[in-house]
Amino acid sequence: MMKHNESELSALLKYFDKLLQEYPDEANSFFAYKNFLKILVDHPDYSRLWPAAEVVTVIAHKKPHLFNLLKKQSSDRTYFYFLQAKDCDYDQAEKRLSHFKALQKDKNPIC
Repeated sequence: MMKHNESELSALLKYFDKLLQEYPDEANSFFAYKNFLKILVDHPDYSRLWPAAEVVTVIAHKKPHLFNLLKKQSSDRTYFYFLQAKDCDYDQAEKRLSHFKALQKDKNPIC
């Protein structure tokens, strides 16, 4: 049986995939990504357990315009500071996220 925060993380992984699919790399999508990242950074369980470097790398690769907007906004907001500090190889980030998703599915076979 999954712990409450693990099921929430599983839901957040699904939501991240949905963001990537439904929101284009345009300024209109900025607040959807900003709010998603803010939730991950501000929540004590998520910020500790979430693969932040991988998420940021995938955003940087798949949504470069949005990533640059997020970086510009982070210069005066401490909760996005990590955006400037994370550096990860895209292929490696995708593999790690896939592995993380598989672990979440193994913990909750109903999903």
